[in-house]
Amino acid sequence: MLSPVPAGQSEVFAAKTGYVRTTVPVSDASAIRLVRGGVITGRVLDDLGDPIPLMNVAAFRVRRAGGSVAFERFRATETNDLGEYRLFGLPAGEFVLAAAPGRYGSATATIPIPIDTLVFRNYYPHAEAPEQAQPVAVKAGEETPGIDFTTPLPPPGPQLTLGGPPRPPVAALPGAGGGTAAIEGRVVNASGLPVRRARVQIVSGEQLFTPYLAATDDDGRYEFRGLKPGSYFINAAALGGRPAPFSADARSERGDRITIDAGEVRGHVDIMLPRGGVISGRILDEYGDPMANANVRLQASLLSRGRRRLVDVASVTSGQTDDRGRYRIFGLPPGKYVVGAVVGETVPGWQTADWPGYARTYYPGTPIPNEAQPIELGAGQQSLNVEFSLVHGRLARITGLATLSDGSPLQGVVALMQSARSGATATPPVHVQTNGDGSFVFERIAPGEYVVQSSTRRSTVSSEGEFAVQFVTVNGTDLAGLAPRLSAGSTIEGKLVYEGGDPPEDPDFHISPVPADPDFLSLVDNEPARAEIHDDGTFEIGGVNGPRRLLLTQAPDGWGLKTIRVGGIDATDTVFPFGTADQSLRDVEVVLTRRLTKLTVTQKAAPGPDSRVIAFPVDAARRSPGLRYTRVGVPAAGGEVILKGLPPGEYYVAALGFETLSGSAALDEAEFVESLVAGATKVTLTEGESRTVSVRVIER
Repeated sequence: MLSPVPAGQSEVFAAKTGYVRTTVPVSDASAIRLVRGGVITGRVLDDLGDPIPLMNVAAFRVRRAGGSVAFERFRATETNDLGEYRLFGLPAGEFVLAAAPGRYGSATATIPIPIDTLVFRNYYPHAEAPEQAQPVAVKAGEETPGIDFTTPLPPPGPQLTLGGPPRPPVAALPGAGGGTAAIEGRVVNASGLPVRRARVQIVSGEQLFTPYLAATDDDGRYEFRGLKPGSYFINAAALGGRPAPFSADARSERGDRITIDAGEVRGHVDIMLPRGGVISGRILDEYGDPMANANVRLQASLLSRGRRRLVDVASVTSGQTDDRGRYRIFGLPPGKYVVGAVVGETVPGWQTADWPGYARTYYPGTPIPNEAQPIELGAGQQSLNVEFSLVHGRLARITGLATLSDGSPLQGVVALMQSARSGATATPPVHVQTNGDGSFVFERIAPGEYVVQSSTRRSTVSSEGEFAVQFVTVNGTDLAGLAPRLSAGSTIEGKLVYEGGDPPEDPDFHISPVPADPDFLSLVDNEPARAEIHDDGTFEIGGVNGPRRLLLTQAPDGWGLKTIRVGGIDATDTVFPFGTADQSLRDVEVVLTRRLTKLTVTQKAAPGPDSRVIAFPVDAARRSPGLRYTRVGVPAAGGEVILKGLPPGEYYVAALGFETLSGSAALDEAEFVESLVAGATKVTLTEGESRTVSVRVIER
């Protein structure tokens, strides 16, 4: 039994430790004595004795009054990949337990299903209603183990029934049905054993229909029938696991394209599911005591849009600690992960402990993302002792009043994130809605340098609305009196100039002022404005704020950018400051040409799955993110890659095998791009020139 705890802290203390209130009197009237709550543990298994992950297990408190019995939904949790669950912090009394399908119906869901929305039909030990269930007696401070459930898996059918509404059969989907072809195969695990009720997904290579799901039978078999001739991709995922594609090469991310003819039955399209990785450990307080109900999240550190960021990754990458401070996150693909934990703030879908004064902390025990130590997992690898203490300290409160350019209060969103110029790794931005008077509040802000953005909704595609940026430094002291005044921004006016041919019938050119400073990238994901082009070729863009480059982001086939002139002077790739009327540009010429370069790239070896061809400038100064001198291409069926419209100049060209580029993330890594130089082929392009070059594949 604990020493007395101040009454005002009893609830949060209980949430942190797994203790509960007691009615035992204490001498100090201002204190409340807490005792450790009871615990119920067990497993959820299928009818063959295999564990079922991500099942919801709930404890219903039995309330008896007179001759009536009521069942109060008290607490719920999820099973891990071993089928284990642990319900803690239970007061003394009787409980009935129930299990219901949870997130295992989705391979990518990251938020638990709320207990109030679940329908329970499986009560311990084998009952369909709480009145028929066997109550479990709970004593304070004691653990009741071995409360195991057996849940038969649903039968396989023409559609997945593990979670969500049934999908229609393939034949009923537009563009998919009415055919006579079929695809069938098996799903097995890394040991070669069949995987029952695996989620198997078929995707049309021609995008004729949305992805369709089926479930494997007791022998791991699946089938898709009624398919039209065409190409398809197949992938599968076990309950609570990550998807794996059908592929002859395990390094392929999307998998092999399967082409079938009318009437063909393609068999043996078998998929082996790799073992998922596991990260587990404990979260402690500053004294080494366990922190219950801390939310633990895995993220990856990536370069994106010119700066390093912590981003969420696929699969089940969030969890919560139990009364021992333990967590277990599973089903992870190989990679490097940053482990972070938090209490005292709302995390959607999770019952996070409301314990004040703790900063979001990263392994091995730092509130600074740059100092986080990544955990690297190989295929199927487990890292089981990732333990660290949450940092307790002064978290700041930031308050302010945002006004529009005319002085009226902002009715909109204010966002905050670590400033790029500080060199800090960015975590997801925090958004708050202003009050009626334009006031706003950010709570629990750790020390660091931040950018605060205020913005209104855009009125048209060609105008970005009002905007303001303010930089603040937080050192543990509350900041009050921020007064961001939004600017209506600058305008850009100009015209299109055509060289090498008459204007196209459909002049679908997209011209945008793209931010050149990461701190001015919209934290609410507002895309840069796009020029409104009139019939005479003139255009306008409004509401432009911050340093920008004018870029041609889309053009009709056969057309590209030659140069951008401002006041008759070449300003292509020039960064302009915007924000005031005096900084507006009114004499812009966007010169378009049909004399485009064409670079045809062949590979000296057969292109493998997920291979890419990259062309990047010899001049390292032109490799900055957002510039137009780097291109990535995917080999066509014949293995060729055609890159059109590169600006004239000198380039390195290389083919990448195992290294798959995800968007522009790898291209933001200067070291990564520089590492390709030694194995690349050098080529020079002049205006309107067509070249063919053969390159060797760089395996990574």
